[in-house]
Amino acid sequence: MLGLYIHIPFCRKKCFYCDFFSVKYDEYLAEKYVAAIIDHAKAFNSAVDTIYIGGGTPSVLSENQIETLLTGIAEAFNLSQIKEFTFELNPESASKEKFKILRKYGVNRVSIGLQSDDDVYLKTIGRIHNFPQFIAALENARNAGFKNINLDLIYGLPGQTLMQWEKTLLNAVSFDCPHISLYPLTVEENTFFYKNNIKTDDGLQKQMYEKACEILSANGFSHYEISNWAKPEKESLHNSNYWRNYQYLALGAGASGYFNGQRYKNTADIEKYIARVSR
Repeated sequence: MLGLYIHIPFCRKKCFYCDFFSVKYDEYLAEKYVAAIIDHAKAFNSAVDTIYIGGGTPSVLSENQIETLLTGIAEAFNLSQIKEFTFELNPESASKEKFKILRKYGVNRVSIGLQSDDDVYLKTIGRIHNFPQFIAALENARNAGFKNINLDLIYGLPGQTLMQWEKTLLNAVSFDCPHISLYPLTVEENTFFYKNNIKTDDGLQKQMYEKACEILSANGFSHYEISNWAKPEKESLHNSNYWRNYQYLALGAGASGYFNGQRYKNTADIEKYIARVSR
């Protein structure tokens, strides 16, 4: 299987824990960037089995930019054998129209960054959405016809207790999404949390992980990868490619790929990436 990863490095605001390559969204720069990704895509004459558009915040792109990107990808690659096509969204930018566009152009799986079901914790970690916005995004996704939905959650947040985490897990299960990804909070260098000396509790995170294993297993989820749980036949095919050491192409600034036996990483600089593609 051959995967395709596309990195969208734009966000409305950098979260306090994030060390991924991302910058503040700028409409003009995003226009140039989407055009560069499409030009880069034309260098590959391949059929791909899975596509994952991540970030950053891919849903921060405008409706026109998303449509342009998806159209360009469909023209550059052979998608006749596509098995899974995932697009990441954050609740605050997951509009009804964007979900409709995703469905129109073949996206069949969405991943929504919930992170917490408590507005206090969302604010603590620098997220700009609230829980009601997540509920609206989930409803928009389902109304557009999406059934294969992943939820992202983070545990071990500052001040979070085991009891509160258990409540979050039970709430997440109640949303009836077939895939859940759980990540422990890590404090990386060059993040707001690192600069403000935020610490994590490894012992508490261990208990939270074990509680997740218990609750998700009891609710029909298979623990198929260290941070991922899925209902039967809903495992992420694209991410499984990585873990099985299969090949994947990478488009976009800062994206890493593995193709023809070589691993590579695109420059983590948007202007340089655009310039290099044009050359």
